[in-house]
Amino acid sequence: IILMAKVKGTIVATARLVECIDKDDKFPFEQYVSFNKLGEKLDRTHYFELSRLAILPSLQGTNLLVRLFQEMARFTIIHKHAALCAATK
Repeated sequence: IILMAKVKGTIVATARLVECIDKDDKFPFEQYVSFNKLGEKLDRTHYFELSRLAILPSLQGTNLLVRLFQEMARFTIIHKHAALCAATK
């Protein structure tokens, strides 16, 4: 799932939500940390991983990041999921 923000028809920010369709799927962050570290009885199918967030440098420091997080929150609530975010660099 790709979310994008546009200003006057130009894409200025994107974010990816990764969904596990079944319990055997893995999130990309699991190459760094085990999903089980988050909790023993968690079901991957109830989560999205937020990854690959990108904002044009000229719009960094604006409210665009907050608006992207608001949209991701709305999306996760509609789909009855929670979002996980991990930074690796």
